Amino acid sequence: MLSSFVRIVRFLPCQALSFRAVSLTPEQDAYELFRAWVGDRSDTWEFLPLVGHNHPWGPEGSERGWEFLLPLVGGDEIEVRDADVVDFDGGLFAVTTIRGVSQIMPAVERLHAWLASDPGFESDFPPEYRHGVDPVPEYEVAYTANATNPAQLLLDYCIPVRRAP
Repeated sequence: MLSSFVRIVRFLPCQALSFRAVSLTPEQDAYELFRAWVGDRSDTWEFLPLVGHNHPWGPEGSERGWEFLLPLVGGDEIEVRDADVVDFDGGLFAVTTIRGVSQIMPAVERLHAWLASDPGFESDFPPEYRHGVDPVPEYEVAYTANATNPAQLLLDYCIPVRRAP
């Protein structure tokens, strides 16, 4: 049974530009790679939402990875420089919307608890997935990645799912 804070969304496969950093502050560093790529295009291109995920996951205070993906929309012709083009597989996701950095972990925990108790859906991680080694298949779709106030951050958190047998 779907909760009022969960919706099921199908993302279509696409190609995307990848901005990935491995460091002690990978989210900031990957975003700086994105901003450097944007350069003087910021007035003529709509870049958000950015899709981000751990690549790979690691505990706070240790070196870990983060990747921002900028989906390429059909028909867009852009000069690709200083960014890799990767395939995004798309798929079915359980999604919840989060406002404010302080609400990310409570909302993620709520979404995981919903998934564990819902008879209609179950998580759909790749069978060969290795936590801490592989890119995490859970995504954050940031709509206000450039928000200067942490309380203004608005994002969707997405967990890959499949219908339960």
